[in-house]
Formats: sequence, C-alpha cells, structure tokens
Amino acid sequence: MNKKKLIKKEQRESLQIRAYSNLKKRLAIAGLIIFAIIYVFFISYDFDKKEAEEEVTEIVEETPPEEKIVYEPVEGGTLRLSVTRFTSLDPYKNKENSMDQFFRLVYDSLFEYDKNYNLIPELASSYSFSEDGKSLIVDINQAAKWQDGSRVTGDDVAYTINKIKNSPQSPYNSLVSNIANTKAMSGKIQLDLISPNSLEAYKLIYPIVKKDTKGTGAILNDGEYGVVGNGMFTVSGYKKGKTIALKRNESYYGPKPYVSEILVNIYADEDIRKNMFMSSSVDIIDTNYYDLNKYDYDIFRTSSYQGRIFDFIAFNSGRSPFDQGQNRKSIAKIIDIKAAAADAYRGKFQTSLFPINNGSELNSVNTALYDKDSVKKTRLIAFEPRRLKIITDKEDPMRHRMAYIVKDDLSKAGIDSDVVGLTEEELKKAVEGGDFDLGIFSYQVPVNKDITKLNNSNPKLFNYDFTAINQAMKEVYNAKSKYERSQKYTKLENKLLESLPYLGIGFRNEFKVYNNRVQGEMDSNSLELYNGIEKVFIVDKQAEKK
Repeated sequence: MNKKKLIKKEQRESLQIRAYSNLKKRLAIAGLIIFAIIYVFFISYDFDKKEAEEEVTEIVEETPPEEKIVYEPVEGGTLRLSVTRFTSLDPYKNKENSMDQFFRLVYDSLFEYDKNYNLIPELASSYSFSEDGKSLIVDINQAAKWQDGSRVTGDDVAYTINKIKNSPQSPYNSLVSNIANTKAMSGKIQLDLISPNSLEAYKLIYPIVKKDTKGTGAILNDGEYGVVGNGMFTVSGYKKGKTIALKRNESYYGPKPYVSEILVNIYADEDIRKNMFMSSSVDIIDTNYYDLNKYDYDIFRTSSYQGRIFDFIAFNSGRSPFDQGQNRKSIAKIIDIKAAAADAYRGKFQTSLFPINNGSELNSVNTALYDKDSVKKTRLIAFEPRRLKIITDKEDPMRHRMAYIVKDDLSKAGIDSDVVGLTEEELKKAVEGGDFDLGIFSYQVPVNKDITKLNNSNPKLFNYDFTAINQAMKEVYNAKSKYERSQKYTKLENKLLESLPYLGIGFRNEFKVYNNRVQGEMDSNSLELYNGIEKVFIVDKQAEKK
C-alpha cells in the first residue's frame, strides 16, 4: 500500500472515531434529558399524589364515622300481630299456640317466667307453704282488676282451676293435676295438694279468667263464654274470622306499655301468617333456626331466646362399656362439649349439664365437667375394644352433626365408633332393643323444673336404676322453704353428676323477628313470645335520632 492511500485510510478511521464519539455524547445528553424529564415527572407525580392523599386524609378525618341510629321510646301507635284460625275463644279449649300468645295479652296468670325461666309474680304478689307442705297459699295483688273494674279475687282463681280440672283435653290440665281442693279467702287462694311439692308454684302459669262472665256484654263472645280480661290489653273490637282489636288497659296494675293499640290479624294457617309478615303486614313473628335465612333483609331484625328443647348424650348403661360409671365419666372428659355444641348448632345454643334452663335460680352446679382434658389416648376400663355405635335422628341436621363431632373427639382419644342415622321409628326400635352405646337425643323440659322427668321418660333409653335420683327429687318436693328447696336441688344435681346416666349438651335457641318499625326488646321465652311487650314501641321515621 502506498503512502497516499495509507493517509486516506487513517483520515477515514479518525472521522469514524470522532463521529462515534459525537454520537455517544449526543446519546448521553439525550439520556440525561430523558432521565431529567422522568425524574421531574415522578417527583411531580409523587408530590401531587401525596398532596391528593393528604387532601383525602383530611376529608376522611373531617367525616365522622357512621353512627348507629338510636330510637327514643314513643307513646302510641298500633302494633300488628297475628294468629291462625281458631275454634274457641275459651283459653282452656284452645290448642293453637299463636292464639295462646294472644290470650296472654288479655289475661294474666298468677305467675309468669322471665327470659331465664325464673318465676316472677303477675296477678300474685307472693306465695308460701303450710307447715306440712301440703297447702300452697297465694296472695293476690290487691291492685289487680278486671276489665269491668272489679277486683281479681281468690274466687276467680278457684273458678279457673276447677274449670281446667273439668276439661281433660285442656293443654293446661296437667298443671292442676296435683291440686286436690281450692279454698278462696280474702285476697288470697289456698291450694290443697295431693302430694307435697315445693315446685308447685312453677305450674301456676295459666291465664286466670273471671267467674260468672255470662251476660257481661263482652265484645268477644263464644256461645255462653264471654271474655273479660285482666291483662295489659283489653278487647275493643272483633271482626269474625278477620281481626281482633285490642287497646291499652289504662287501669292496668302493672307496667304501662308504649303502644296504645294492637291489631291481631286472623289467617287461615301458619304459612299464610308467615307470608303476611314477609309482606310487612305483621310486625312480629316467631321462627326456628332453619327458617332464619328467610328474614335476612334490612327491614327486619332478629332476636334469640333460650328454648326448652334440651339436647343430651345418652349412655346405654345396660351394656359394656357404659355399665361402668367411670367409663361414662371418661367419655364426658374426652368430648369437648362447648366446642362441639358451638360447631354443631352454629352458635344458636346454650350449653347446660341438666334439663333445667341454665339461667334458672335453681341451677347452681358449675360446669367444670365441660372442661376438656388434654387430647390423649384414654382407655375405658373393663372393656374389650370394639367400635362403639352412636345413634341419632338423621332428620335433625344439628344432632346428626353433633354425633359426628363426638365420633371425631373419641377417635382422637383412640376410641373407634360409627355414627348411624335413623328415622324416628328406627330410633325407637334401637332404644327398645338396647342396640346402641351412645345416642344424641332431644327432650322438652317440663315447666315445673322436675329434672327426673327425663330420667323416667323411657327406662330403656338409659338402662339405669334411678331410685336414688328419684328419691333426691322427692326431697326437693318435701322442702319446707325456698332455701331448703335450693339446697335439696343442688344435692339432686350432684347425684346426677356422680352417676352421669347422660351428658347434657344444652338448650337450643328460639327466635323472634321484628319489622324495623318496631323497636325495643321483649323478654320472650318459649311459653310467652310477647313477655315484656311493654318495652317495645312504634317508631316514626321522621322522628329518628342519631
């Protein structure tokens, strides 16, 4: 290559290097410019965002949280209730539950139950027993009057009791079965008992009717039976087959209700009654757990109360392993009753060891038995290992689920078992034949707090000798004072714990649903849905207070 060509080549390479260098500079400058733009953008964006967030925060902070509406009680208004069609206006011929609830608005009883099923006076002011315990003396509230202005007397109470005793088909007949004679005295009534029973007052919960109502000109009249009330409300009108109108009893001796009127609609059956509640033509309805979802709307509110259906685990003490008391107690420690009940009954339940409502003043034994032992393998004494048989009603989802939870708890302790769901008829056969080890059952407790009624309801259910426990119940009956009765009842409960023929699960809740136009809360129980109705009131939407 000559010298001239070599110089030209070096010049071209030099130019390329300078061009490349200039390109790098230009790209660097462009990159710096782009970076600067992006940086400024993000700084600006971040600043704007922060400023916006501060503005939002400031706005949120200035807006107070939504407060729950508080309704002040107001006087007046019409409460809309309902009953299904009835055949008689005589409360002792009536067998329709919704009509029984109506009667309790018009008639008071000597006593009633609070929400914990404790006895509280209504027409009565107090009670006491004779020295031998064979007579119950009830003092009548001197302020209690009938709708016609006359006083409620012992003669009225005696008339009511004799009327029930002469009505074998009456739903109240069993409540007067232990009364031999009545003796009306000035301002009181003496009830001579066939057998001493310190719990007899718990049965004085039937409506008291007025003696000699014939020809009184009452608005309601069913043949020869006129209606004159003594309750919180009086009858003011009646359209046969359609409505019954009530008004507040202004001379009532007890608490004064807020609502001034009640319109009771009469419907052909329970389904129509519930449908009319859904259409907001009725203000309060009772329901069960399975129908609760029907009322899951903003226009309704639901409230629960403890019912009288007691669920329990029965041990078949007629065969191994539960012929041994220690094995029954071991199982009681293995099963986590509280957790199991919360799961099986979806929280709509209240645990109780005994068939007496756990809020009762008589139920004094603690629930230490429910404290679950650590999950460890437990050996049942004198027992050749085999799979235990747990039976229950397959048509009852809650009890059926409870049975499987019991099975799981037993499995964790190394005890194998099978759950067998049966029809009602199959359950009877299994119990009669003793073909089970454990069973999940239900029982409606009696009103008089006699917890041995469960023990004696079906001898084959437990296959256990209840002689000692029945004797302890008899001692409760023979108690001469409330204090002695309480002591004897505690002794009875402890005897049940010592022998443990069954393991109590507890009581199912029942429910009432309100239309939101009704505020306040009643003290309902399974016998009186409208107990505490004086506490509810009708709200005017324009008068709501925050």
